[in-house]
Amino acid sequence: MTDITEKHTQISDRPQNTESKTITTEIVDGKTINMKYNRYIDKYEQLPTEPIRSFYANGKPNFEKLPDGTVRTWHKNGQLKSEDLPDGTERWWYENGQIRSEYLPEIAERGWYPSGALAYEDFPDSTKRSWHSNGQLKCEKSNGTVTEYNSYGKIIRHSTNGKDDTKSYLKAKERREALRQIISKKIDERESKRPNTETKKYKRVIKNKTLTKLLASVKAALTKEN
Repeated sequence: MTDITEKHTQISDRPQNTESKTITTEIVDGKTINMKYNRYIDKYEQLPTEPIRSFYANGKPNFEKLPDGTVRTWHKNGQLKSEDLPDGTERWWYENGQIRSEYLPEIAERGWYPSGALAYEDFPDSTKRSWHSNGQLKCEKSNGTVTEYNSYGKIIRHSTNGKDDTKSYLKAKERREALRQIISKKIDERESKRPNTETKKYKRVIKNKTLTKLLASVKAALTKEN
């Protein structure tokens, strides 16, 4: 059975034109014809002037296409399978009624496992995330970087702008973590020596200064590395 996150990748590779109007009209032989944009084949398809419906042999609905652009399909058990609305919103369901995926134009696209666990999500800014069925993050893509994890949360691959840099990334990550622990330890040692009469306000100031120093130290370490 194809993993839902793999199927999602196949779907994402299809042409999409989010700037196109979902419903438009054309004049053919002097008649106004409504057309609806299909993002999977990147073109408009003619809408019917009257509802089109079909049914399974058991009498349950199978397919429905309405003049306003609404399209629905059903599973054989009568459970709604998919719904495509005039505004471009699309949803799909498993036979058990659990939502399978959802596309909200210019907002997000998401998919779920049969268990109900989130499988993937895409955003217009090209940020993408997918999860293993156990809920562990599987892959994250953002600003040219791709980070992949195994089902236990361990990073197995990292790339920047298409170039694999897993080893250097993990090494730098290890150094940052070590530096964080050293600084955290020093902060704990310093705080343990301070009198208990300090005000909460003073403690907050110390905490903010410490965070600033931590960020500066990490930035300096990365600059030295490069």
